[in-house]
Amino acid sequence: MNKKILMTTLGLGLALTLTACGPKNEKADNPNAKNNAAVEANANKNANKKAADAQTKEETAINKGAVANLDRGIAFDGFKKLHADAKVESFQLEVENGKAYYKVSGYDAEKEYEVTVDAVTGDIVKDEFEAENTSAKTADIQLNMIEAVDKYMDEALKEAGQGFEAGEYEVEFEDGKYVVTVEVVNGTKDISYTYDYETGKLIEKDM
Repeated sequence: MNKKILMTTLGLGLALTLTACGPKNEKADNPNAKNNAAVEANANKNANKKAADAQTKEETAINKGAVANLDRGIAFDGFKKLHADAKVESFQLEVENGKAYYKVSGYDAEKEYEVTVDAVTGDIVKDEFEAENTSAKTADIQLNMIEAVDKYMDEALKEAGQGFEAGEYEVEFEDGKYVVTVEVVNGTKDISYTYDYETGKLIEKDM
């Protein structure tokens, strides 16, 4: 899974707003100027911390909001409507340039497909395909397998500890078995966990 650092403008906008509303410098001849300067410095420090906290919350909210705003089943069904005879071999939530997308990959007897869906609006962003010999492929991911992501995400969040939020994820067929990879994030730190879908066992933890 590609790891992304989500960037938003909320933190910057909040920092500018709070700074603009902060106390003004007192004139040099004011006997309380030094005290006022110290108060101002402390206020600016608090404002910057609040801005940073707000940005972190917005970054993690992009992933959560994407899942909540568009049910993953809509993206799955959208792929099936475009390519009725195709089987799904991977489904993922991915963030690019601060925007969240569902990416559904699949195949039929003659082609491989990748459909990208805006995870907030449901718009089809891309529908790509290429001719390929797919006779050896056996993957056939169903919607209930994708919905199992929530269970594995909960396990990962519990293991990662306090302060982590849900990030990107992927369900795919790999090395003859179905696996679920989920990412949890805490600011710029992220951890990915890969589970065997059938057994529920943790295969790999990547920090």
